[in-house]
Amino acid sequence: MCEVFDLVNAIGNSLSLAETLAELDTQLRKLIAFEALAVCLPLENGMAPAYLSGVEAPFLSVLEIPIPLDHGEGTLAVYHRQPGAFDEHDRELLGAIRPKVSAAIANAIRFERAERLAAVDPESTLLNERALFLRLDSELARARRNGATVGVVVGDLGARPVDWPVLAAALSNICREDDCVARMGETFVLVLAGMAPVHLPEKQKRIETLLAEHGVAAGLGASFYPDDGTDTDGLLALAGQRRGRLVS
Repeated sequence: MCEVFDLVNAIGNSLSLAETLAELDTQLRKLIAFEALAVCLPLENGMAPAYLSGVEAPFLSVLEIPIPLDHGEGTLAVYHRQPGAFDEHDRELLGAIRPKVSAAIANAIRFERAERLAAVDPESTLLNERALFLRLDSELARARRNGATVGVVVGDLGARPVDWPVLAAALSNICREDDCVARMGETFVLVLAGMAPVHLPEKQKRIETLLAEHGVAAGLGASFYPDDGTDTDGLLALAGQRRGRLVS
């Protein structure tokens, strides 16, 4: 069937897990009449829905197949409110495409995992320098669109011995979900969306208190978009120049 060929080709064209599953939904609807689709995958905290679509209703027909993956087994299930909505042909079709679906999902998971590892400093588990520049570029682009501000705070730890995993977790805990914490050598960097100069004293106090609790001292510096600059390189450089010059 050309529809099956289209499905196999379509879900293999992207290495994004979200895009792969969305395309699977689109193409599978051409082959099987279902009202909802759920793909559950084994994640770090156990089995969890990776994709859900369709209406919320008491579904009376369910057709489910296992999805074997490198790190465990997931499931793909289609639902319909009508009893007996699925027949043996639907079951056979899902079985026929299962190897390709499993391979496409496994490839997307492996690619996204590799992308995450490539963006992480292995010692601290914070974003590395490459990922920091990409993230700050993205935040600045969003700020330009929305007329918002962005704060950049750096802390130079010098040559002092530092328990980076512990410090990284502590810094992440004082940041909001949308903020970014990264490491560049012996310097940590916070990218704080929506932060303006007026917010600096409070944030500085929290950082200094945290560092003191962990027996660490750092020269802090900060810069702000758009007051101090509009590009990633300039804001990072200025914040670095201001290290140790913030007033308590």
